[in-house]
Amino acid sequence: MILQSHNGEIHLLPAIPQSWTQGSVSGLRARGGFTLDISWSGGVLSSATLTSTVGTFARIRYNGIAIDLSVRRNDSVILRSSDFL
Repeated sequence: MILQSHNGEIHLLPAIPQSWTQGSVSGLRARGGFTLDISWSGGVLSSATLTSTVGTFARIRYNGIAIDLSVRRNDSVILRSSDFL
């Protein structure tokens, strides 16, 4: 699984198969009016671009760590694995 939107959080790469060591997806939709483009390498998040279509709060979780963001309508935020330390 590449993305999960559940219980008010957006989980990045929660259960990516080990055989998918690198890849990317674009245009994934998540609850709350968000669109995500995600890339990974070596099974680790390289970047995730989060775009809000409505302008709202988002809680993003990766590797067991959650961060809170406020994203304006039609704005994007780029996240990297280093943001989740």
